[in-house]
Amino acid sequence: RVLNKMSAESAVTHAKTTHQNLENDIHSQPNNSHTAMNYPTGGADYRVANRGNNELQMEQELGQNRQTRSISTSEQDTGQILTNEIKTDYRRNRFPYSVVFQPLPPLTWLLPFIGHMGICDSHGRVHDFQGPYTVREDTMMLGRATRYIPLDPHKVHAKLLHGETVQQRWDRCIADGDDEFSAKMHLIICQNCNHHVARCLNLMEYAGISTRSCGGFGCLALWIWVFFLGRFAGTRGFALTTAPFIVAVGGYWLVRGIT
Repeated sequence: RVLNKMSAESAVTHAKTTHQNLENDIHSQPNNSHTAMNYPTGGADYRVANRGNNELQMEQELGQNRQTRSISTSEQDTGQILTNEIKTDYRRNRFPYSVVFQPLPPLTWLLPFIGHMGICDSHGRVHDFQGPYTVREDTMMLGRATRYIPLDPHKVHAKLLHGETVQQRWDRCIADGDDEFSAKMHLIICQNCNHHVARCLNLMEYAGISTRSCGGFGCLALWIWVFFLGRFAGTRGFALTTAPFIVAVGGYWLVRGIT
C-alpha cells in the first residue's frame, strides 16, 4: 500500500510538472512570434543580414556574367560553339578563315593583281594547289603570304552535317576541295591555285554564292577581290607586293624619258 501510494503521488507530481511546462510554452509563443515578426518589419539585425544576402546574390550574378563574358571569344551557331582562339600571325603565316595571296615573280611585277593564292582553315594553316596532284598544307609555295582577306565562317551556306560545328564545316569544305584537286593536273592558265580556292568557296556556298546560283567564284573575281579589298600582311607584305611593280613602272618611264 505504501508503495502504491508513493507511485500515485509521483504520477500526480509528474502530471503537474508537464502541465506547467505546457502553459509556459503557450505563454512564451506570442513573444517569440512577435520577435520573429519584428525582424522583417524593422529589425536592424535582419536588415543587415538581408543586405548581406543581397550583396552575396549580386556577387554571384556578377560572377556568372564574368563567366559568360569570358566565353565571348566563342560564337554560337545552331547550338554549336565556334572558337576564335587562333589569331592572325604574319610571322607564322597564320590567317584563320582567310584567302591569302603572294606575288608570283615576274608576273606580279607587271600585273600586281595576279599571283599565287591559297585558302586557310580554322587554325590559320594555308592550303594551296602547288603542282600536279599536289595540295600542300601549312607550307605555302613561295613562303609567307603578303596579302589576305579575312572571311566570316557564318556566311557559309553549305549544309551543316549532324553534330557538326561551324568550324568543322569550314574545314570540311576545304578538305573536300583539297581531295578534288589532289587528283588533278596543274595547268598554268585553266587549272591552277586560283581555281582551287574558288572551288573551296563554291563548296562552302560562301555568301550564298555557288555554281548553282550564279556560276560561283572564279579567278577573275578572286583577283579583283584581293586587289581592291585585300589587307597587307604588315610592312613586309606591302613592300613585297607593290615595290617591284613600282620599280618596274618607274624604270620604264625613266628609260623612256632618257631615250
